[in-house]
Amino acid sequence: MLKSMVTDGTSCAVDSFDKCVNGICRPAGCDNELNSIAKLDKCGVCEGRNDTCHEVNGNLLVSNLLGLNDGNEPNKTLYYVTRIPKGASNIIITQRGYPDQNFIVLTDDRDNELLNGKFLKTYPLKFVYAGVTMQYTGSSSVVEQVNTTYSWKLSRDLIVQIISLDVSPSKRQDTVLMSYSYTIDKPPDYEAEVEIYRWEMQAPSNCDSLCEGRSHRLPACISTTQGVKVAPQFCDKSAMPKIDDRACNTDCRLNLTVTSISECSAACGELGTREKTYACVQTFTNMQRSNIVDMSYCKLKFDVAYHEECREGCWHLSEWSSCSKSCGTGSQQREAHCYLHNSRVSDDLCNPRTKPHLNTLIGICNTESCPTYTKSSNALAVSNWVIGEWGECNEWCEKTRSVSCSHPYGIGCGSRKPKDVRKCCHIKYTSDWTDCSVQCGEGVKRKKQSCTRVYKPDVPGTRKRRVYVDESYCISRKVHRPKLRTTTKSCRINCKWNASDWRRCPADCSEEYQTRDVRCETFQGDGVEDKHCDAKKRPSKRRICNNCVRRQSRVISQCNCEGVEKRRDFCYNSHKGRIACPTRARVERHSCTPPPHCRRRSAIGSSISSRPRGTGVSSSRSLNSIGGSRNRGRPRSCADLKEMHGYNKDGNYQVEVRSRMVHIYCHAMNSRTPQEYVNVDPQENYSIYYEYRTKQTNSCPPESRGHEYYNDQNSGRTHFRKLRLNITDLRILDNDFKFADSRGLAQKLGSAGDCYNRIGQCPQGDFSINMKDTDFSIRPGTVWRMHGQYSVMKRISEFDTTTQMRRGFCGGYCGGCYIAPDSGLYLDVL
Repeated sequence: MLKSMVTDGTSCAVDSFDKCVNGICRPAGCDNELNSIAKLDKCGVCEGRNDTCHEVNGNLLVSNLLGLNDGNEPNKTLYYVTRIPKGASNIIITQRGYPDQNFIVLTDDRDNELLNGKFLKTYPLKFVYAGVTMQYTGSSSVVEQVNTTYSWKLSRDLIVQIISLDVSPSKRQDTVLMSYSYTIDKPPDYEAEVEIYRWEMQAPSNCDSLCEGRSHRLPACISTTQGVKVAPQFCDKSAMPKIDDRACNTDCRLNLTVTSISECSAACGELGTREKTYACVQTFTNMQRSNIVDMSYCKLKFDVAYHEECREGCWHLSEWSSCSKSCGTGSQQREAHCYLHNSRVSDDLCNPRTKPHLNTLIGICNTESCPTYTKSSNALAVSNWVIGEWGECNEWCEKTRSVSCSHPYGIGCGSRKPKDVRKCCHIKYTSDWTDCSVQCGEGVKRKKQSCTRVYKPDVPGTRKRRVYVDESYCISRKVHRPKLRTTTKSCRINCKWNASDWRRCPADCSEEYQTRDVRCETFQGDGVEDKHCDAKKRPSKRRICNNCVRRQSRVISQCNCEGVEKRRDFCYNSHKGRIACPTRARVERHSCTPPPHCRRRSAIGSSISSRPRGTGVSSSRSLNSIGGSRNRGRPRSCADLKEMHGYNKDGNYQVEVRSRMVHIYCHAMNSRTPQEYVNVDPQENYSIYYEYRTKQTNSCPPESRGHEYYNDQNSGRTHFRKLRLNITDLRILDNDFKFADSRGLAQKLGSAGDCYNRIGQCPQGDFSINMKDTDFSIRPGTVWRMHGQYSVMKRISEFDTTTQMRRGFCGGYCGGCYIAPDSGLYLDVL
């Protein structure tokens, strides 16, 4: 029998502030005062201003649904959508697509059914869950929708799923099947973010050549609070890393081969041109193979000149030899020699087609008959000048030759004696630039005047030959010294890079790179500033250690129906190239989840068909039994894997979480209580309590960097390879260091700090949590708390918007931040 009235002050409804007084429902406000008009804002704050919460929105597309169905379960109809966390309000869930094939399903945080699932609710209804009244339009409505009472918050998590009866290819148009939104409290307010800048190396550039090229990584100034590239003046110039330049495509080389050369367009020493054709040849150093590749590759590496100037030698004829007879018909000879730039060269440098013919090299001489003398003959009739060959040019620019009369007494040779001296060069002042005044770097060239013998070219159009002589030659001849317009000009000579020997790589492979010192030097070995050397030719200061061998376990035999797969260790060098392992790798058997086609479904069918009719078991009871058998077919924890399949080895497995198969790592499988872990990247999951302090406690980097000193109090760096996961509620245990590497004191996940300065503007502590490449995301609602003096926390711009990562910088004097134990860090399934 029901009581006639309830206790005064009892709420009239679950989601109402109205109170029962003497059995009558009286109006009240959110301040619990009768007749008050105080109301909750959308954030659930009484008389609030709607500024303490933010809205979370999401969509389920057809493509998402197709991605969830991997084809291994053709009869699957129930799919996980999202988990709405405790504290959410103003929930709206809408399903607009294919009303006769898709339906909203709600369960509590323990997988108990709240709406639809085994039976569809075709009619509108209201129901209460976790302190909130939910209104449902019914599955038969055109737009299926669930919403909650305004501003009232869930006291437990709510799981949203969807029943989809058809995921055939005809549904592949990417439309929205379901949308949801809810309001959640904002994290506690912190001070406005202060921009923090640091240098980061960019991705390596593409190799600049098909063979024997160079690739480089440039430093970029990055805003860590915004995660974007900014101008370099924002970063500390003294801390800027050097350009990382390294060789690439070293397995081959390029050669530029001349395939043909045309004849010179000019001859006999005149300036002409000729054409050249090339082939670009790629040769592999580790195999006897060559390819002709496109010329564009060689043009990047070589200076390709298709036309070049040319100057062929010129044939010069020597003087005739003496006649073979002193009188009467005789013969004389001369020779043809190739000359270039006033010098005799090999005949190969002259065109053989223009060489004088043999009949021009042999001549007839003394065709007159020998004279006969009589007493009355006149001896003067046969006298003439006998001329010798010109001699060499002497130091005063003169050539001489002998000239004499054939008559012993000089009778009958005429009055016009040929010249026996002639000019062969000129003595004058010429100017040239001196060498640069420095051996490397910036210097000066000066114009110097010298006394010079200048010779005419033997071949017209060629450069005059110069011979520098002593100043006395010009002074004695009173040669005029010309005035110079300019006497100096600047010059630059690059110095050379000098690299030390490579430092040895650590035996434990703790460092990925080995380093060496590189400095700019003069050619005498004196160190100078780097600006004097060619930056493009700077040797690399670090390279990957080649002596490190890393093992990686790979599956060589896929999982069979007995739940066993075969694995073997393979070894790789630092370049990720496959190498032979130092010790022979054994094939090991590991436990795994059998493929779907191995599962026995006949037990379910037989249990249904063999059940006798009329036993009084309701249809809902039968459906629950079937569902229970189906759930036992998939392990939901490492303990289930051990119990159902007998696995007892630690390793990576798949279990079902929130209706989805996820990858986890099972530890302590040979114990009674196996533990679940999530594999993560240790470079993206770390906690750092900065190990340095500065004497300038009221300044920030870069000013404070030069005054830092080491301080190990509370400091440490921890990198997490695996995160401990409570598989029941998906909470991460931040103090599990089983699979963590620490230097100094171990730091909890999500914590950071320092003891750097008092101004609270440049925290040096750093933490990062990143769930990329996992099957999980970070659930909203995690709260960070501060501790210590002058503590401050700076978050990156995506801190509260992305579901994959959290990164922040914390510090104080001394102080830091950590994950609040009462909020914890929870995950969701993607």
